[in-house]
Amino acid sequence: MKAPLFDQKGKEAGTVELPDSIFGVAWNGVLVSQSYRVQVSNGKKHTASTKTRGQVRGSTRKIFRQKGTGRARMGGIRNPIRRGGGVIFGPQNRFRKLRMPRKARRKALFSALSRKLSDGEIKFVKIPKWKDISSKKGKSLLEKNGIEGKVLVLLEEGTKELSLAFRNLPGLAVLPGKRVNIGDLFRYRTVVISPESLDAIKEIWG
Repeated sequence: MKAPLFDQKGKEAGTVELPDSIFGVAWNGVLVSQSYRVQVSNGKKHTASTKTRGQVRGSTRKIFRQKGTGRARMGGIRNPIRRGGGVIFGPQNRFRKLRMPRKARRKALFSALSRKLSDGEIKFVKIPKWKDISSKKGKSLLEKNGIEGKVLVLLEEGTKELSLAFRNLPGLAVLPGKRVNIGDLFRYRTVVISPESLDAIKEIWG
């Protein structure tokens, strides 16, 4: 499978070879949905936790006697209906890390990449290594290639200086090609892949 490669002026500069095992996989909505859920859930901190009446610090002594006061009966100060007492049915940190078989995760990622490619949401662009890097040049490259909205740019790893041309643009994120993940594929509408990052994807996932 081949796809056109564009330059910084939006003109075709050749083609890139795409492995069918990565970009030619049939859509599997069940696996994609499960993989996305696993990534999002495991990425949360899950720090919410409340104390029950048994965990709140305080005396268990009965506040006042049961009868003769004219008030409703009351137990200890840690009673949930009192200010500073325990919390009934509050959130507890019972997080268990979700797991998914490695082959299933790979298939879900390939399915998502194949779907975005077939929908025309992946564009292969040859990104030059500018000497004077600026956001203006990065913006110009995207505009001349007709790319707008929320964009994920996949670059070669180790090109931190080159990422400076894109990272300040609104609605845009930059990642090394080998760190492409299903969460970002859903989060960003268009994916721009450089030839170097495509080679990294082939090397790791191919």
